[in-house]
Amino acid sequence: MNSNNRGGAVLWIVVVVAVIVAAMYFTKGFTFNSKPNPNEITDQLRVFLSDRYDNCTNASVTDLENINVGPYNKDTYGGFPVYATYKVTCASGNSNSSTSPTVAVAVAKRDIFGRHLLFVPKFVNDIQNQVNDMAAQYWKDHPIK
Repeated sequence: MNSNNRGGAVLWIVVVVAVIVAAMYFTKGFTFNSKPNPNEITDQLRVFLSDRYDNCTNASVTDLENINVGPYNKDTYGGFPVYATYKVTCASGNSNSSTSPTVAVAVAKRDIFGRHLLFVPKFVNDIQNQVNDMAAQYWKDHPIK
């Protein structure tokens, strides 16, 4: 087989594989959109939530309960909304403090290797930033005396 035939054969194989992968993706042959079981994401959710507390030293999520996974929503969330109640304990030196029960909002989806990814949609972060800005402005305009 000369080099022109080998190059054509390789190109043909690449095209066939690309068509198969595209067909599986668009017909949901891959498990990108399979709903995660709450038990599958509990540990990952615990780490994800504790990482979101930048202002807390040694944040640890406690009382992670009522984990619910909603239906897949490509347009709004880009995955499965995940809701849970939890508390966060911050350990700093010899003192600990805990938050009141909080409701978590995250989105789960699978990557191409079947692992779950958890993230917060951009619009949720945008709303949180607006609320934080409004609160900061309020406290600036109305200082505690």
